[in-house]
Amino acid sequence: MKHFLVRFFKPLILCILITLLFKINGAIAQHLNIEQLRDSLRLEIKKADDNEAQLRNLLIAISKNRRNLKHLFKPLMEEYIEHAQRVNFKPSLMEALDRLGHRERQEGNYEKAIDYHLQSLELATELADSAQLAYNYSNLGQAYRRQDYNALALQYFHKALNVQQALGDKQGVYFTQNSIGATYFAQEDYEEARYYIEQAVNASIEHNDKRSLSFTYGCLGEIYLAQNMADSAIYYFLLSRDLKIETNQTDGIAVANHLLGQAYFAKGELEWAKEEFGKALPIHIQTGNKRYQALCLAYLGKIDIELDQFDSARDNLSKAKEIALSIHSLENLVIIETALSDYFKKQGNYSNAFEAFASSYAYRDSIISGKAKRNVQALEIEYQTKKKETEIELLFKENIIKEQRMRIGITLLVLLVTIFGLITTIYLQRQRNAKVLEAEFQHKLSQSQMNPHFVSNAMSSIQSFM
Repeated sequence: MKHFLVRFFKPLILCILITLLFKINGAIAQHLNIEQLRDSLRLEIKKADDNEAQLRNLLIAISKNRRNLKHLFKPLMEEYIEHAQRVNFKPSLMEALDRLGHRERQEGNYEKAIDYHLQSLELATELADSAQLAYNYSNLGQAYRRQDYNALALQYFHKALNVQQALGDKQGVYFTQNSIGATYFAQEDYEEARYYIEQAVNASIEHNDKRSLSFTYGCLGEIYLAQNMADSAIYYFLLSRDLKIETNQTDGIAVANHLLGQAYFAKGELEWAKEEFGKALPIHIQTGNKRYQALCLAYLGKIDIELDQFDSARDNLSKAKEIALSIHSLENLVIIETALSDYFKKQGNYSNAFEAFASSYAYRDSIISGKAKRNVQALEIEYQTKKKETEIELLFKENIIKEQRMRIGITLLVLLVTIFGLITTIYLQRQRNAKVLEAEFQHKLSQSQMNPHFVSNAMSSIQSFM
């Protein structure tokens, strides 16, 4: 028996070891390739020196390879920024700072992101680069929006929108209108949200931008759902899902299914809702979207309670609570605890029902206090941001004044040189004229002296002849 097990498992273990070895070798090779790419780009940065064309092309190359570079992208971009600062090439420095800010924002480092975007904004103001100003305003709005500083985010989005409209950047306009609408929605200002989202929908249709349209339809559906207009919400969620399927947005399809589930639940169509949540959950798990996983399980638990499927309800709500606690999602915990309270009440366990109900209110109070704290922080950030922007504007005005003074100085210098040249030319011409007159005078004088002498000689000759 022992020999049989050895003979059976030995090839299997060997096969597993070989597979692992190949995977390790593949990982090492991939890591080496990434480092080689980084080293080659780093070498090009050093070779570029102050060549503007090379520096621009390098920035494009680094940005295009950001996914291939992975964790090495940020250090390489920082090296590029240092080099651009050293050679004082401001246009590429401005763009690099903005792109590094974008990466920091993606990684959740919002303070760093804002700092980089503000540095880029300062250069864009100095260089009077309107297109870059629009990017900076929009990116600052996104960074503040991610932190729920919605009022501050709206200020920057509106600034971006004004610049984009002045530039005639139609695509930029409806992208920003999307952002403005989503931010008003977060503030529960549904009328303003719908106004901007409908504008973005019309522009997306005009430009046949199906990807943007899939997002705007979804936003419009969420606005109608928040206003208890479930039928309208379902109409737009279905439009959104069709476009997301067409444009192959896996994450987006799951979100569309999920939102349809919420809309059907709001209408009381529980079987339809359960089907949509059932479609969404596996994709949420596959993509690692824990917030939607918890929310999806919470709604499935609520549906199970309505259908008196208590074992399934308890299982779904327990899983939902575990995930929500792991990501500290207070909004989801309010929904989950409220559902658990209903579950325990139906089970006749009023003590646990009251405890879950109290927990839901405690989480709700935490959300309210968190919003109040963020509002205070937003006022401080707004003050500091306005102070920084004022400094940038003053610096810009000072630079304009310096440039004007320099231009006036150069103009005066040219004028003085011109006047001096004219005076010198006139003086020299007068000197030349004086010399000519003097020569003419001397010539006439010599002639006048010669004439009497000639007459005297002639008379003497005549007299001697006579």
